[in-house]
Amino acid sequence: MTENIVQLIRSRNRLVLAVLVAASLISFIAVLVLQRGQEDMATAINMAGRLRYLSQMIAWKSLDLVEIQRQPTSPAEFHTRQRELAVASGLFRSTADGLATLLVGLPLSQDVTNRLAVGGALRNRLLAYADQADILAGLDSSRILPNTPSLRLIQSGAAELLNESDRLVNAVERETRQRANLLLAITVIGEGLEVILIILVGFAVLKPLEKRVEADLDARRANEYAMQMAKREAEAANQAKSMFLANMSHELRTPLNAVIGFADVMRSEIFGPLGSERYREYVQNIFQSGQHLLDLVSDVLDMSKIEAGRLDLALEPAAPGDLIAQARLLLRAPAQAKDILIVVDGRDDLPWIEVDPLRMKQVLLNLIGNAIKFTPRGGRITIRAGLLPDGGMAIAVADTGIGIAATDIPKAFEIFGQIEGAHQESLRGAGLGLPLSRRLVELHGGRLELASDPGLGTTVTIILPPERVSRLAASEMRPSRQA
Repeated sequence: MTENIVQLIRSRNRLVLAVLVAASLISFIAVLVLQRGQEDMATAINMAGRLRYLSQMIAWKSLDLVEIQRQPTSPAEFHTRQRELAVASGLFRSTADGLATLLVGLPLSQDVTNRLAVGGALRNRLLAYADQADILAGLDSSRILPNTPSLRLIQSGAAELLNESDRLVNAVERETRQRANLLLAITVIGEGLEVILIILVGFAVLKPLEKRVEADLDARRANEYAMQMAKREAEAANQAKSMFLANMSHELRTPLNAVIGFADVMRSEIFGPLGSERYREYVQNIFQSGQHLLDLVSDVLDMSKIEAGRLDLALEPAAPGDLIAQARLLLRAPAQAKDILIVVDGRDDLPWIEVDPLRMKQVLLNLIGNAIKFTPRGGRITIRAGLLPDGGMAIAVADTGIGIAATDIPKAFEIFGQIEGAHQESLRGAGLGLPLSRRLVELHGGRLELASDPGLGTTVTIILPPERVSRLAASEMRPSRQA
């Protein structure tokens, strides 16, 4: 779905871009052409005005030649005035030629361009006017009189040229305004068409895209809702499982206690000898298997209670040394069976800790029991307890056992997690000891850390937060109850 939307956007964007570029290019070219024409027309208006001014100057300079004769002036002054007339005549002629050339290239009406075209009436009058000025500029002073033909022609033609120049300027200005209005109209229409085109293409692109996005969002919402429902169902199923295990564990412990109790009675031969030695072995196996099964059921029950949120701690002050000593005493027999030395390394004046003594001793039994299980015969287990810099307390159980690879440590904390390894096949348990111990420590606000090197051993550390550690030493306080 997402790839289709992206492809649609790309293809339609190309179309939009092509259309907009074409429209903008056409509008730009039209505006550029019209602007160039406007600049040339402005130049034509300026040249026509200059032509009008030069015609007046020629008339003034011609009259000066007559007036200067009536005054006592030198011939040099007269020749100077003739040169000025000749210069004005030359500028007049070049301006007329330039204006005629410029008007031919402009998109003006034929009426305007024909006036200054070769052979046109206005062009002929302009050239004749310049010719008469040139004649006056070349005559001797004695021949320039008020009735000189060239002078009369200049004087009579000046007014006519002024009128013709005014008509020419007005015609060019009128057509210039028309072209300016056309330029404005084209610009407005072009920009309006671009806006309309953008809107239309935007609708063509965005409307289908909006529908596709809405459909995609609806599908995502449906998937999220389905995932939420599945999560809730899974959580409900997990809660139901925990409740079921908790209830079933209670049902299992009662008959198991009976089996273990009767097996213990038979093993002790309270009511008389069993007779055969094989019967004694059978009873011993029944007792040990029942005890193991009871421990497993107890662990399952505790884990189920924790997951169901039904395990409450009975917090009270307890001496760390007493908890360690009690756990060590309970596991002395299996340690001696493997010739494993358990050493306690810690201060006797450690502060009391505010814990559930039963649950904390259960954690220590799990950790020391695992250390015994995974430590070869003749090994060593060291239990250390001490204060941390932040005021918390650490209780570490270190062994010289087979160790765990760093990649397998997370699996060791998984419920029913099993670490693969041929050398461990005979040592596998149910996979509840470490996960249960971790949960129990976390209920106390602490954490359980594990460090291990394969072939060198494993250290599991209970970290209790400062709020669980009393400020009073063991010698200054008595626990309210012996664990």
